Amino acid sequence: MDNSIGLIILGVLNLILIAGHLLYVKESNKEKSKLVNALVSKSVTEMRDLELTDKVEPIKPEMPEESPLIPEAELTDEEFMERIK
Repeated sequence: MDNSIGLIILGVLNLILIAGHLLYVKESNKEKSKLVNALVSKSVTEMRDLELTDKVEPIKPEMPEESPLIPEAELTDEEFMERIK
């Protein structure tokens, strides 16, 4: 009984330490990004713009599932002539 309580406490402490480390790494990466932006930018406005571009998520274009283009090798001569018209 005493060993199981100790193991539970030890497990909870390990989870808390892992969560704290993950938070530290996340914040450290943010600070590194800010440092790189400061070194790259030539003026305050460029630094501001770089900070804003880091916050914006890139737009993912919607791709059609099937391409309307058919390779020429897959068409017969008649189908090829119809598509040319």
